[in-house]
Amino acid sequence: MGYIFAILSALCFSITNIVLKKGMKHSEHNGVWIITFINTLVLGVFFFISLFLFEVSLNLHLLGLIFFIFCGLLINVVGRGLLYMGIRQIGSSKAVAIKKSGSCYNIFSLLLSSLTNK
Repeated sequence: MGYIFAILSALCFSITNIVLKKGMKHSEHNGVWIITFINTLVLGVFFFISLFLFEVSLNLHLLGLIFFIFCGLLINVVGRGLLYMGIRQIGSSKAVAIKKSGSCYNIFSLLLSSLTNK
C-alpha cells in the first residue's frame, strides 16, 4: 500500500508543476498570495480541529512562535514566489530541481557550522 501512495504522490507532485507551468501562460501574475492564503486556511482548520479532537496541551515559547511564523511567511511568500518566477523563466523541471536542492545547502551549512564551533 505504501508503494501505491509513493507513486501517487510523485505523480501528483510532477503533474502539479506541469499544470502550473501551463497555467502561467494564461496569467500575468503568479498567484502566490492566493495559494498561500488557501494553504494557511486549510492547514489551520485541520490544526485547530486536531487540537480539539485529541486534546493536546501546547507549551509554546513566544520567541519560538515568532520565529516559526516569520520563517513560515518567508518560505511561503519568498520561496514560493521565487519558485514560480523560476518556473516562468527557466521551466518547471529546472526550477523545482533547484528548489529541492536547498536541503543540500542546509546540510552543508550545518556541517560547516559544527566544524567551526569546535
